[in-house]
Amino acid sequence: MSLEYKTIGELDSLGESNTSDQIAVEREEITYKKNLQDAVDERAEDIIAEYSARIYNNGTITASVTLDDDDGNYIYIITGAEIDIELPPAPTTGRKYKFITSDGKIPMIDGNGHTINGLSEIYLISQYNYLEIIFDGTNWYALDYKITERTGLINTSDWTNRHLGLSVVDVDGGANPLGYLRGETVTESVSGNTGKIIKFDDNLDGTGTLYLINNTGGGVYTDGRTLTGGDSAAVTTINEGGGTNKNQDQNVYHGMGIDSWRIKIRVLVSTDTSYNNSREILQICFDWAASSDKNFGITVFQIDDDNIKLQTGDAGIRMIIDDGTSDGWDTDNYYYEIILDFTL
Repeated sequence: MSLEYKTIGELDSLGESNTSDQIAVEREEITYKKNLQDAVDERAEDIIAEYSARIYNNGTITASVTLDDDDGNYIYIITGAEIDIELPPAPTTGRKYKFITSDGKIPMIDGNGHTINGLSEIYLISQYNYLEIIFDGTNWYALDYKITERTGLINTSDWTNRHLGLSVVDVDGGANPLGYLRGETVTESVSGNTGKIIKFDDNLDGTGTLYLINNTGGGVYTDGRTLTGGDSAAVTTINEGGGTNKNQDQNVYHGMGIDSWRIKIRVLVSTDTSYNNSREILQICFDWAASSDKNFGITVFQIDDDNIKLQTGDAGIRMIIDDGTSDGWDTDNYYYEIILDFTL
């Protein structure tokens, strides 16, 4: 905002027709307008600073915390494994927060006595996932929300009548409790294969089960090798009965607490661990002439609000390839990746 006014020198040069009384009046008017302009500018700056402090200030979270309703922050950047964030127990109506995970180590946002879209807590599973919420006086509701989960490419040589899911590993020889952290990456000795813990079952006797996403190296883990946590440094020994966890039937745990129809579910298949050779399965492909009425394809079943099952046909899968014909996989030693995406 800007008000036009003349300087004293400009007034004095207006000519002999201006009396000294007129000039004095003009001077008073100029002083008033200038003071008014300064006051408006100062108040505008105060309002912008106050609003920015209340709405746009950023904070960082690197350890579990209970938030204070008067902390003045709106956007929080979260870094680190096994971080639990409790919202204020008595938030102000209209209070807003936005949480972003910078490293994808699965922080949990807990409603602390209030629900978030009907849920007691929400997990941010992958890097740059976010949740923006507002308190209506009773509960929290999402204004913006993005969750993505990827299994990484997982090796299998059995596509027939299978449940394609996460890479799940049984372990023993660990401490009590195991000491692993949700969201940390574990690395297998010898192979260097890695996976990120989306959840784990701790039997509190040195044994347990790890559910791994973002797998590298094919998502196969071998009996007798160790798994070391990247953040916790916890160590266990893989217990897969003398073999590996390859070709096991598993569900896909996502922990989103929502119906599967609200989640976009994609399946990539590849002849190796390169995405350059991957294909996305968009539909069930039946080739009756070639299959003798065999069943090919994948169907998604909801187990509950946190788990889905991807069931393959008893003849495996078949897809259209780039020459317009179809290609079927049954015992081919190839790879799959399951991608889940939910955006409000």
